[in-house]
Amino acid sequence: MKIGTSVIDITPEPGVELSGFLARVQPSLGIHDRLAVRALYLEDGGQRLLWLHADLIGYTRELVAEVKQTLAARFGLRRDEVVLSATHTHSGPATIPLINAGTYDTGYVDRLGREMLKAAAEAQCSPEPAEMLVGEGRCALAVDRRGKVSAHADPRLGVVAWRRTDGSFAGVLANYPIHHVAMRADNRSISADMAGRAAATASTGLPGNPVVLVTNGACGNLNPPSVTSEFIQPTASLPTFAPMTRWGDQIAAAIVAAVSLTEVVPQPRLHSVLAEFDVRLQPFDAGQIRDHAAKLRLVYAQETGYVADRYRESVDLWERRMIARVGQPDWCPRIPVDVQILRFGETTWVCLGAEVFSVMADDLRSRLGRRLYVVGYANGDAGYLAPSAAYDEGGYEIESAFVFYGGLPVERGEFERLRDRVTDLVRHG
Repeated sequence: MKIGTSVIDITPEPGVELSGFLARVQPSLGIHDRLAVRALYLEDGGQRLLWLHADLIGYTRELVAEVKQTLAARFGLRRDEVVLSATHTHSGPATIPLINAGTYDTGYVDRLGREMLKAAAEAQCSPEPAEMLVGEGRCALAVDRRGKVSAHADPRLGVVAWRRTDGSFAGVLANYPIHHVAMRADNRSISADMAGRAAATASTGLPGNPVVLVTNGACGNLNPPSVTSEFIQPTASLPTFAPMTRWGDQIAAAIVAAVSLTEVVPQPRLHSVLAEFDVRLQPFDAGQIRDHAAKLRLVYAQETGYVADRYRESVDLWERRMIARVGQPDWCPRIPVDVQILRFGETTWVCLGAEVFSVMADDLRSRLGRRLYVVGYANGDAGYLAPSAAYDEGGYEIESAFVFYGGLPVERGEFERLRDRVTDLVRHG
């Protein structure tokens, strides 16, 4: 097997709006740490794979399609030979359209597409021979933020490493599920958050200073231990960066420990399958949208202040936009999501373009009986996908997150239907 890597700086200038928090005061004021897109390119016989992983909140399907089309034209890479994933940092520029949580930055997105192509070209420039190793570690950092009966966390940390003949490492692919929100809503500095810190720290802790891709997992319900709310009130004092640094280093230590326990894969058998899954939405008409908006307004009906005002404004915008959308003749209450199944030897990595709850990984492991990891925010981001148990309990992810994504509520049972689709693809794909 051969591997090529690259790292390209994609940090914007201060003054851009940061994506992910309703409560944040815009725009950004400075740079705490820099953002990057990291590329991993693999060749194994006739098989190829290019993985582009960026310190961003996510991507639109349109950008993913555009980048993959250009990669096909320039390098002959098929769509199933390319993965675009994001860490889901909430302290980067707005690369997905969210209502009142960072204005979509078309100028930055145009630049991002060019930088991704540059990263791809550099990674493919001079691949070197390496053996592939796989392993699994543990990290007990993430907690279920919902505080419900169905609480679940996934401590597994998967790694795939590529080792040169001299014993040093060229690249590491890691996976751990957690929302990268250590830099909270009161933060106005650009930051890659815990994932960026973990990638840098793990690289310096391994022989050869490999390029480390810290991918996110099925983390729709998981936060760092002391960050539990999506609506943290902004404060006049500057936030502290110490928790992010400490937690990032904790993830990095788990990655280094997992790499030390990896085993060589005698027959790498690199393989990729790409399919599409339509997430079904509740088919609201204009009247149902108005009724739901009225219920949502009750949440902050008696409150004043910055967050309450922005929340009400968000609901108003959502109501107007959705009524206009459902009135169009081509409206269909579905969201397409890419499902990409990757195999590195006997390990399986399931790449999904959504914020999937953490129980997805354990459900798939119990069904398929194999070492398996879910990569969230891959090839797009359709919003939250929650299991049926969460619908019984309610909460932000079920009752209002779709407003900020600018869509409609996901039908109950779609999580389980996606789980079934992935199971079939892994078994027969």
